[in-house]
Amino acid sequence: MPDAYAILDAFEWTPEQMGEVMLMNQEEDADPYESAKQWVENNQDVVEEWLND
Repeated sequence: MPDAYAILDAFEWTPEQMGEVMLMNQEEDADPYESAKQWVENNQDVVEEWLND
């Protein structure tokens, strides 16, 4: 699956970006899946870099 490997090779995020998701998950009744979805929606520029590399 070369496309999957390409995305994983391009995947890179900062400690600050990871922290954003972790903080979202600490909220009461947080759903990690929904937190991740929200982060992706709010950071399309970063995700596009992963997909375009």
